[in-house]
Amino acid sequence: MKKVIIYCRVSTEDQGDNNSPSYQENRLREYCKIMNYEVVKVVLDKKSGKNFNRPGWKEIRNTCRVKSNKIEMILFLRWDRFARNIGLAINEIEYFKKLKVELNSCEQHLDQSNPNSIVLLSMHLSMPEAERNNISLRTSECTYEAQLKGKCTHRAPKGYLNYHIDEKEKAVKIDPVLGNIVKSAFEESAKGIKSLEIIRKEVNLKGLKIGKSGFPEMLKNKFYIGQVFVRAWKGRPSTWVKGIHQPLIDEDIFYKVQESHFGIKRKNPKYSKTANDEFYLRKFLKCPHCGKGLTGCYSRGNGGSYPYYKCPNCNRFNANANKSNDLFIKYIQALKPNQAVIKLYSKVFAEINEDNNKDSKRTLVEAVNKKNFEQKRLEKADVEYIDGKIDSENYARIINGIKYRIQEIENEIHRLTNLTDKQIDVKFDYSLNLLANMGKVLTTASLEDKINVLGSMFSDKIEFDGKNYRTSSINRVLDVIFQDTSQLYGQKKEESDFFSDSSHFVPRAGIEPAWK
Repeated sequence: MKKVIIYCRVSTEDQGDNNSPSYQENRLREYCKIMNYEVVKVVLDKKSGKNFNRPGWKEIRNTCRVKSNKIEMILFLRWDRFARNIGLAINEIEYFKKLKVELNSCEQHLDQSNPNSIVLLSMHLSMPEAERNNISLRTSECTYEAQLKGKCTHRAPKGYLNYHIDEKEKAVKIDPVLGNIVKSAFEESAKGIKSLEIIRKEVNLKGLKIGKSGFPEMLKNKFYIGQVFVRAWKGRPSTWVKGIHQPLIDEDIFYKVQESHFGIKRKNPKYSKTANDEFYLRKFLKCPHCGKGLTGCYSRGNGGSYPYYKCPNCNRFNANANKSNDLFIKYIQALKPNQAVIKLYSKVFAEINEDNNKDSKRTLVEAVNKKNFEQKRLEKADVEYIDGKIDSENYARIINGIKYRIQEIENEIHRLTNLTDKQIDVKFDYSLNLLANMGKVLTTASLEDKINVLGSMFSDKIEFDGKNYRTSSINRVLDVIFQDTSQLYGQKKEESDFFSDSSHFVPRAGIEPAWK
């Protein structure tokens, strides 16, 4: 009578009536009874079949190594219960052959004395692997799409709870107990008085239970302000998106913590503070009398609404915004690119671009050579495992490490082979066009582009007295690119009590209303 170990395996991804442990065991016992096999042991695994790092399978290995047990066969329901990785599966079969133990299936039984059985075995093993790969791909796709929609696809951080909306839909909600503790931790950290370690110990006493490394990471997690992290996938970069969960921490408090303890300042683009296109200079102009920044506002009267730049601090300056913008365009148009510098810049750029292309090609060749080297190491590991020089655990560790490095190298090869010089050339030509047409940029460009261009040119506010613009500081690169930048600094006039509503920029009462 042949001594047999019955092996049953089930994992999360293949639960079902025909895969349940009880169904597998009953079906295998019936088969053993018919075949007159002696069931020595029944082993159950609740792990994925992607490798053999399973407690139940390790138990089988240990049992079969003991010769006195005289195990002759390991029997499972189908080959997909045995493994879902054809390479590792074949190596495992060879290992047990050396122990004179047969591995076979009840429903897909193979006559392994027949040389042609290897063909059927390959089919039975390759189909589960293909199915596993498809499941993995679908899971990754669904996870990525869910993250883009702002859904939490992982275990909720401290202060939140995972829960089921229905059988398929999951969500997160604020933990009524730990949520308040986490909130107090952020609020205390935002004050900047106590160290993070002291605050951590205080919240631990309240019941949060978080370690030294975990506490700073918690404070950096944007999930608490209503954002979800989207991992990089298929060449697409990682990013943060607006989540559908309820924020636990106010953004102002969150960024105070970042600045106080991690030196990370909140990024607020200038253009987000500009009201509209009529006042695109608002954040760049300062009052000629008090030196404070100007604001934008409207004056109503005579059936219309008129835009003005006004000093809200001393209330001694205002000027028509439309006419002020036109004057600024003339102010900028006086800048003429230095053609000799532009030609030299173009030549240097072309040489640098050519050198970069050579470097990219050289790096590509090196990456291909590295990939070939890793593939040879992969083949060597397979041979050493088959020869019994390394055990299955070390083999799996080595193989996984090599495959990870190969994947990284392939990603690098893909990046290098998809570099396009045309995009770089187009951006360069576009930049030169901007330099030569500054007036047109400020007339036709979008509000955001106007603010970005001016922000890169002027490092300090521009003084405007109603007629003339002048600045005390500009980006020093402008001195190289343009022929003459002295006109940007203007002529310093004596301090006067000139009130600009008497200028032609603000018409007298009766034509347009004067400021009260």
